[in-house]
Amino acid sequence: MAGPRPLRADARRNRDRLLQAAAAAFATEGLSVPLDEMARRAGVGPGTLYRHFPAKEALFEAVLRFEIGQLLARAQRSGTIRDDITTADLVALIRGILFAIQARSGDHADPQRAVAVLRDGLQVTKA
Repeated sequence: MAGPRPLRADARRNRDRLLQAAAAAFATEGLSVPLDEMARRAGVGPGTLYRHFPAKEALFEAVLRFEIGQLLARAQRSGTIRDDITTADLVALIRGILFAIQARSGDHADPQRAVAVLRDGLQVTKA
């Protein structure tokens, strides 16, 4: 069975623009930025965004895989992050944290604390 068809050049450019715009928005404003605003910032229509990323979670995960894959590799090369962590591990951990924060919002969970705990657990321990 054949795999998914490769994207046309224009579709690949649009996807890359969406990822870049989303990465910048998530880094500065968190997850609160609406998808339609992401499309506007990338210079594409909402339909283009939804064809590539049907939900904000899909866009966030793609940004993590694209950006955090590169960041994770650099952090591992520098000896900051454990070398036994994969991008898939990191995505699963972050998805779990996001799910827990959303599901337990009545408990006033502190997302920054959750990320700090995750960061501490990823760091290489010095003997």
